[in-house]
Amino acid sequence: MPAALFTVSFLVLGAVYVLIHHRQATLSVLVQATGVIGGVLATVTWGGGADFADVMPYAVVFAVATIIGERMELARVSFAGTAAETLITTLVLALTAAALIFALHPQLGFFLMGALLAAIAVVTVRVDAARRLIHAGQLPRYTAACMLAGYAWLLVAGLLWMGGGHTRAGHLHDAAVHSIFLGFVISMIFAHAPFILGGVIRRTIPYHPALYLPVIVLHAGLALRIVADLRQATGPWQLGGVITVVAILGFALTGIVLIATDRNRRRKARERRLARV
Repeated sequence: MPAALFTVSFLVLGAVYVLIHHRQATLSVLVQATGVIGGVLATVTWGGGADFADVMPYAVVFAVATIIGERMELARVSFAGTAAETLITTLVLALTAAALIFALHPQLGFFLMGALLAAIAVVTVRVDAARRLIHAGQLPRYTAACMLAGYAWLLVAGLLWMGGGHTRAGHLHDAAVHSIFLGFVISMIFAHAPFILGGVIRRTIPYHPALYLPVIVLHAGLALRIVADLRQATGPWQLGGVITVVAILGFALTGIVLIATDRNRRRKARERRLARV
C-alpha cells in the first residue's frame, strides 16, 4: 500500500512537470521531470518486493535529476542557453536510460550509471555559479561551499560505482549509498535550506559562521565512513555513521537557534523603535 501511494504521488508530480513544461518549456524542467521516471521505477520495484540494493539506483536517478534540474533553474544565468545546459540534460537523460539498462543487466547498468554520475558532477560544477560564489562573503560563500562539496561527493560516488560494481550488501554497497544520499543530497539540502525554509515555514535561517560547524562535521564523518568502508574497518565505520547523524541533528538545532535568535533580535528592535515614538 505505501509503495502504491508513493507511485501515485510521483505520477502526480510528473503531471505537474508536464503542465509547467507546457506553459514554459525549459531544459531544467525536463531534467526534473526525468527524475520522476526514477521515482516511479523505485516505488514499483519496492512494492514488488525487490531488495533495497535493486531499488536504490532508481532512487538515485530521482534525487540527482531533481537536484541538478533545480540548480539549472536557480542558476539559470549560468546555465541557460549554454552548451553545458544541453550537455547536462543529455547526461541526465542518459542516466535514466542507464537505469533501465540496470533493470536488465545490473552490472553493466550500474557501471554506466557510475560513469554518468561522475560526468554530471564534472560538467555541472564547471558552469555552476558556486565556483564564483565561493569567493563572495557570508551566506553566498557558505552556500557555494556546501554545493561544491556535494558535487565532489557525486564524483566520488560515480567512481565508487564504476570501481566497486553492483553489490547487494557489504562495505562497497554502504559507501555507494552514503556518498550519494549523505554526501551529495544532504550537502545540497544544507546549501539551500536557508532559502527554502523561507517558502515553507516563512522563516529564513540568518547567516552565522556557526552554520559551517555541522557541514564540517558531516563531511568529516562521511569521509571517515567511506575510508572505513574501503578498509572494511567496522569500528571507524560505526563512528562515522554516528558523526553524520550528529551533524544532521546539529544542523537542525543550529537552524532553530538562529531563527529564534533572529526573531528575538527583530522583536527587540521593533520595541526600541516604538519606544522612541
